[in-house]
Amino acid sequence: LLAPKRKLPFYISRRPNQDFVVPSNADAKILEKHYQITSEKIHTFRPGTRRYVQFVESFNHSGHGNILFLVADKKSAKKLKPLKKVFSKVYANIPQKVMWLKDSTQLSPTLWMKLLQNTKVCVYLTSQPFDWATLPLEALFWNVPTLFSENHSAMNELLPQSPLRLSQFLLDQPDFEKLNHFTRKAKEQLEGKGVFHPLNMAEQYANLYRTSGTPSGPAPI
Repeated sequence: LLAPKRKLPFYISRRPNQDFVVPSNADAKILEKHYQITSEKIHTFRPGTRRYVQFVESFNHSGHGNILFLVADKKSAKKLKPLKKVFSKVYANIPQKVMWLKDSTQLSPTLWMKLLQNTKVCVYLTSQPFDWATLPLEALFWNVPTLFSENHSAMNELLPQSPLRLSQFLLDQPDFEKLNHFTRKAKEQLEGKGVFHPLNMAEQYANLYRTSGTPSGPAPI
């Protein structure tokens, strides 16, 4: 399942032999509670990056750049104005850039990588259910300090009690040296959990097919 464009649908269509793959345990509970889907039909997968990032050389950061705010919807946009004021105070004289996630043409792996070359801090504001956190995980893979909402289920399960949670950042307001340190530690944690493994998603799907008795994969529709 993917994050909804606006809000959760009233009903999710399903077939008798259909299973659901979600990026967090919190999302699995939503399926059970709101859509009465049995736990046997729900599988929580570890999110990861797109394979492209595993097979290109790491970019050289420009040394300059923006504070990049990624906004998903009107709910997260409401936080934008007060956040920009805080960042203007903590990191004075650093330009700020806002990008709406609906602008999908800017989010291909190559363009996302180029955008991050000129990003000093990435602020991922979405907290939508079923969000796979691809962009913040790729930013961390490339050592770009990335802050995320404490309400983002997948990121909080991958990095519990992280100082990169936006709520914690607002309390501590660390300088860039500390923020880069937090980023390196977060990357180490994610690497240890297999998030950056090139076959991360493929291996999880292969294991699901084996355990479900369909080692060759899903049948053609």
